[in-house]
Amino acid sequence: PGQPVRSVRLEVFRISSGAPTQVWTSDFAQVGYRGATRSGAAIGPGWPPTFTGIDTSAWPPGCYYADIVEQTTATRDVKAVFWVVTNPKRSGAVLLRLGTNTYQAYNPWGGHSLYPNDDDENRGLIVSFDRPTEPSFFEYDVFLVSWLESLAASFGGVDYATNFDVHIDPTIIERYPLVVTGAHDEYWSGEEFDAFHHRIFKLGRNTAFLGADAAYCQIRYGDLNRA
Repeated sequence: PGQPVRSVRLEVFRISSGAPTQVWTSDFAQVGYRGATRSGAAIGPGWPPTFTGIDTSAWPPGCYYADIVEQTTATRDVKAVFWVVTNPKRSGAVLLRLGTNTYQAYNPWGGHSLYPNDDDENRGLIVSFDRPTEPSFFEYDVFLVSWLESLAASFGGVDYATNFDVHIDPTIIERYPLVVTGAHDEYWSGEEFDAFHHRIFKLGRNTAFLGADAAYCQIRYGDLNRA
């Protein structure tokens, strides 16, 4: 209440071997202030979408983020949105499977993460992916992605996937000569664990784990907004 309406746009960038490449800019749209409830960490803030229908079908596989830029002051909310574009053809030589579950497990936006807060001993049992904050991807995995991008042309291309991509389609990791998991990759679903077990011990395919605590905790997915 009492907060002004602002005009903002999205500027979308792809992580590459050098500086991020800007790939898309939206039109300006009007937004107003919206608060967050105590359930925001568990089920998201429930804000209505401002930008919809972004067509990523022609974008190359990769890791993308968007800054929110205010029109009048040019104030920039950096890396407010992050997502991964997969390759439906699965044609790369390497698949990097990112630990997006772990990003959210440590994300305290909305009141809690899956760990005790600094101020008290409360910890959440549920966390939402629908939270507007810079993910921990930018603490470590961004450097791995940039390095792989620098090598992609020499070894036949790099594709990308998230924990959830493997959960809903375990076969996504079967085609690639090499599958790599990132620096911090603790939280897996049972279906994802089974997919990797099948790849390694049944198919005998090359798989690299570049961080500690891989597959350390089991999680379950649920859409609480539709429950």
